[in-house]
Amino acid sequence: MLDRVRKHAGSWLVKSVLTLIILTFIFFFGYQSMTSRDKNAETFVARIGDEAIPRRKFENLFQSTLTRFRENLKEDVPTNMEDVLRKNVLDQMVMREVIILYGHHLGVTVSEAEMADSIRSNKNIFPDGSFDLTYYEGTFLPRYRQQFGEDYEEAVRRDLLVEKTELLATTLFGPWQEELGRSLSEIQKSSKNETRPAVETIPSFELLGPWIADFRDKVHVEIFER
Repeated sequence: MLDRVRKHAGSWLVKSVLTLIILTFIFFFGYQSMTSRDKNAETFVARIGDEAIPRRKFENLFQSTLTRFRENLKEDVPTNMEDVLRKNVLDQMVMREVIILYGHHLGVTVSEAEMADSIRSNKNIFPDGSFDLTYYEGTFLPRYRQQFGEDYEEAVRRDLLVEKTELLATTLFGPWQEELGRSLSEIQKSSKNETRPAVETIPSFELLGPWIADFRDKVHVEIFER
């Protein structure tokens, strides 16, 4: 069969058949790729590595940020400012996922016991401090998933990962904070920059900034938000 195709490869019939096959592949797989991306865009706003940010969570955070901004501004927010806020909220959420991945990279982990303690002590869920398993599993968890598009316990685990990564930064850089602060103050004085207040200390987590920025460059980040 292959020999016959090779012999008649120059005929218009074979060329037509091959063209049809190629176009079918291009259309089918191209369409599948576009459909997959559109579905991702409906559900998520971005993908960082293997993790995705739920669109519902992003919209909730953006709306709460916009509400606070309006309250502080005490007037209508210009449309272009809303666009800036959306971008800032998305950037912060993406950076949070990068920090989580960086925490994994450093070997930071969260135990089941740590998660359980955090959930039981959450006064937003249990105002009286009394853990109610029936309410938690039957009402709170489904409602949270419906509202934010993600599993609550996974969200708690990821929040704790960020906190523990920040704590690790404090352990690593804590002893150098005052010395770095004094050095920066001296640099400011030598440059005669009188408008900026003298720096006394630098938040330990900020000292991880260059490493996290370098790590982000190695992580695949795909933005679906338009």
